[in-house]
Amino acid sequence: MKQLFVCHTQYNLILAVGLAESSDDLVLFRDFNLTDTLRTRLESYFNNSLFLEGNYPKKELSAKEKLKKITRDNEKLKAYIGVYDRIFIVDDMCIQEMYVMKCAFQKNKAVEMAWLEDGTNAYFSNGVISAGMGATPVKRFIRRITFTFRFGLRSFYDLADCMGGHKKLTSAYVTFPMCIRTELKSKNLVQITDEQFHKGMEFMYAGEAVEFTSGSILIAMDKLDVYGELWDKVNQLIEKIINATSGEVYYKYHPRETDDLPALENCIELDRRVALESYLTNSNTKEITVVGVKSTALQTAKKMGYKTISLINQVEQNEAVISFYKSIGVECK
Repeated sequence: MKQLFVCHTQYNLILAVGLAESSDDLVLFRDFNLTDTLRTRLESYFNNSLFLEGNYPKKELSAKEKLKKITRDNEKLKAYIGVYDRIFIVDDMCIQEMYVMKCAFQKNKAVEMAWLEDGTNAYFSNGVISAGMGATPVKRFIRRITFTFRFGLRSFYDLADCMGGHKKLTSAYVTFPMCIRTELKSKNLVQITDEQFHKGMEFMYAGEAVEFTSGSILIAMDKLDVYGELWDKVNQLIEKIINATSGEVYYKYHPRETDDLPALENCIELDRRVALESYLTNSNTKEITVVGVKSTALQTAKKMGYKTISLINQVEQNEAVISFYKSIGVECK
């Protein structure tokens, strides 16, 4: 069984490593701070590895620059893609990944196309409003015409209602299949086991112990634009929690965060470039309460045995989020 994993984030890599065998290949869009050490380890773990520039550059690209980047990426992908029995796609709304599906199908008409869980996206909408060429129906139509003909995507071009919904993806590999969002229930759901999850965690993050004060709180922030008009409400809520806490308060921003939350200015910041899972894997104590709203870190922290609290009830009444967290044992306040 020859497999290809197309990943973007450290969380994607946790799952990919857990599922992969030594004969499998990797494509990684560098959408996080990829260290030389991790790159070398990934190159040793996978049979072949292709590293591409991420899709979230620090400088916003113009439409022309984006098209040039996609063209460059697709040229590299076409030369790299081999014959696979199964491919794993994460961002199936990404043109390059639609192109991967097309190339893999051309090499093997029987290739299985599967979606690899991208954190909370498997269970509820994260509330991020689409921007750019997919923001409106008219722009989506222009996008379809432009990319379908330029890259010959034809039936491989598909923008579904949510990530993972592409019509060519027949399977979805997820950590909590019983909680899958309605839009993905028609897929063949395959559970990523605890053993596979911990195998990926161990590979990605095993290292020297990180010192935390026992009884402290660790605030796992979503990317702040997720909150939209609720931003001030979240800031006030976090400030209230900090003032009511007698122990240490640590916090961790999303790796791509560029803003700051005023309420956190006197707390202890963890390096935003380092995945929260790395800190939790190497923590000297399990006596930490991980607090957040709807960050993927909440489900991973719970899976790792930490007390985990979501503040979703005080931020918004989102039944999909509340139902998911309650079903996996995350306390909702």
